[in-house]
Amino acid sequence: MEKQRNICQLEELGLSCIGCCGFDFTDKKEVIEALDKNTVEFEDFSDMAEFRDRHPKDILRISGICYNLVWKDKGKGIIFCPLHSDLPGNKGKDLRERHCHPEHLCRTAYEFSRWSMEKQDRFVRFLRSKDMDWYEYSISIDDGSLLDEFDKKKV
Repeated sequence: MEKQRNICQLEELGLSCIGCCGFDFTDKKEVIEALDKNTVEFEDFSDMAEFRDRHPKDILRISGICYNLVWKDKGKGIIFCPLHSDLPGNKGKDLRERHCHPEHLCRTAYEFSRWSMEKQDRFVRFLRSKDMDWYEYSISIDDGSLLDEFDKKKV
């Protein structure tokens, strides 16, 4: 059985989407500064629940991103949420529960998850042709503009 692709962390293109991990992003520079701050704070915690609870529930940074997003690899633009249930250290427990909206899927992620592997391959090739960074990718995945463009082209 083939590994299920995750459009939120599209490993084959090295792209991370943070589109649903905040609202009304200010600009890329401020989002980067917020990720830098989050990452420094993350390094001070070994307990993920304490890391999560260091700021009031459902509060976003001024840049619009969640206080819990951190750099996995800043040089490559890979971002992740250390509270996610898929991470080995969390042993399947979703530490985002009652703190954010882990059940949320944007329209692009929802549609992508329902497609055949062949259509997903076409979409990934389409994304590769765009040569985006993580910020452009996040905004365009979350707002559905990449999905709309892909559908119009009938790629």
